[in-house]
This record gives sequence, structure tokens and C-alpha cells, in this order.
Amino acid sequence: MLRTVPSQVNAVLGATALGLLRTLRMKVIRLVLSVLLGLGTCTLIGHFARQPSAAGGRWEYLLLPGATFAMLVSPGGVHGPRPQFWVLAILVGNVLFYSALWLIVLTLVARRLETPKPKAANP
Repeated sequence: MLRTVPSQVNAVLGATALGLLRTLRMKVIRLVLSVLLGLGTCTLIGHFARQPSAAGGRWEYLLLPGATFAMLVSPGGVHGPRPQFWVLAILVGNVLFYSALWLIVLTLVARRLETPKPKAANP
């Protein structure tokens, strides 16, 4: 009959729990970092969109994800039934969109760094 030593079981369970906590911590860090980068991206786009040059109008196209989200929240825009939600919905939509893009980028980078590199065969 197999006998397991309690310290071995605790070591295995402890290592598994620590691995899960580490993975969860890295996901939370990626999520928080992506939200901060999304806010920074929206701020930078807003800054460039307010420039008086002709290029300032082109930057406004990057604010369209928020406008699309706002159309779902408040159909009809500022003339619809809930105009008070329009500006807030645009801001939230842009932050969500750009945070999601940053989360995808950070996740791909993390997976690339975690994947072991193939070893070259010795001739």
C-alpha cells in the first residue's frame, strides 16, 4: 500500500496553490496595467485631437469606438431620450476599447516570454 508523507502532500499542494496565486497576481497586474495604458491612450488621443492643425481632425477618428458604444447606451445621441449619458458613455467606451487592446497586447507579450524557446540541434 502506498503511504504518503503529509509533508510531501503539503509541499505539492502548496506549490500548486502558489502557482495559482502567482498566475492570478500576474493577470491582475496585466489588467490594471492595461486600464492605465487605456486611460493614457485616451488622454493622448484627446490631446492630439484638440490641436489646431489640420491633422487634429484626423485624430478624432480614433475616438469612434467610444461613440459607437455611446450609440448603444443612448440611441439618438444628445437628442435622444438619455442625453446625460452620452458624454460619459463615450469616455467609458473609449477606455474599455483601448484597455482591451492593451490587454491583448500584454497577454501576447506575456505568452511569448513564458513560452520556452526551442533548442537548436547540435550538428
